[in-house]
Amino acid sequence: MAELQLDGWAEIKQRFADLPDKMMKRVLTQAMREAANLIKDEAKAQFGSGGGAPNEISGWLKSTIRVTARRGTPTRVVFNVVAGGEYTLGDSSKIHPSYAVWVERGHLINRTNLSKPEKAARHMANRIGNTSGMVPPHPFMRPAIEQGAQAAIDRVVMGVSDRLPEVVT
Repeated sequence: MAELQLDGWAEIKQRFADLPDKMMKRVLTQAMREAANLIKDEAKAQFGSGGGAPNEISGWLKSTIRVTARRGTPTRVVFNVVAGGEYTLGDSSKIHPSYAVWVERGHLINRTNLSKPEKAARHMANRIGNTSGMVPPHPFMRPAIEQGAQAAIDRVVMGVSDRLPEVVT
């Protein structure tokens, strides 16, 4: 887990209380989007680093990493960095929306011709460490968050201080 530090938040929060909600939300939205874009760029940098990087041939998963805004409250701003989504290939087969999770965490190779006891035995073998029949994980989002979290927090603070210098002094 990344060790994060945000100095002076109590003072900034107190000064925010004196600002109109609309102004505060606008400033936070801009600063949070910049910070989320840092994480997005870091996640995209995890691809193509060689050594079995996820999806280094087609680049489809890398191209789906994006920043999305979520509905918050008048004083709460939320952005998600997401990857994946349903995608139709040329032969009208579809890539499942949870493909990004399968790449991030790894998954069992599904063989439809195995009996239930064989599938159960293979699943138990994978749980105790025997990874035959398992696609290994290729994390890209978790390392991006761990490596870019402090820079993203710093970007939020810098963005707020640039836009509202009277708040952050």
